[in-house]
Amino acid sequence: MRSSKSGFSLVEAVIAMAIMAIAFFGMLSVITYTSRVNAQLRERMYATRAAEKKIEQMLNSTNFNDLDLFRAQTEFMGWEQVLETDSLGMTKPALLPIPASRRPPAVVATGYDYNSIVPPPDDKAVLFVRFPLRADGSITETNTGKFCENYTLSNPDDPNSKVYIDLDLDANGTASGALPITACKILPVIVEVLWSGVSGPVNVLRYRYTFYRKSS
Repeated sequence: MRSSKSGFSLVEAVIAMAIMAIAFFGMLSVITYTSRVNAQLRERMYATRAAEKKIEQMLNSTNFNDLDLFRAQTEFMGWEQVLETDSLGMTKPALLPIPASRRPPAVVATGYDYNSIVPPPDDKAVLFVRFPLRADGSITETNTGKFCENYTLSNPDDPNSKVYIDLDLDANGTASGALPITACKILPVIVEVLWSGVSGPVNVLRYRYTFYRKSS
């Protein structure tokens, strides 16, 4: 007498396993992608937090002229490492540094040249404070538009038709020449955080801030 019960055939079992495998690898891809995105967001959060902390440190300077101290390429002033405190209260690097040999070359002539730092910081340095500088290291109004991304578009429909506009840092009516900090009424600064992470071997976050001298 034939049984009314029937099982899966070999073909049906293989098809079912194939469907399960596709679903599994699809889910694994989603998990991997989500983990990568979360890691990227975490890295940028640490980088942004470090930049904001540096700006807060500069805002806590005794007076406007003390901002000049942050041009010195010394640890805790012109550069420093990004740190985090774990649940045990231990301080450790929050981001992986980029070796000096892997740092990007100068992007803009004013304040971006990683290779001209004297003395050069070692590989643990992942945060730099940048000013609009001349070749001799003095503050300049020339190219400040490029430094600050201050521009207009000669063709509104073309984002590459940028015309950079220099800033008159000492408010004397012209934008040129070398300036001491004491002459500046406004001072643009870029805090750059460089790290190696899940997005690639070289990641750069540029945090722009403009300081204004208070009226006496």
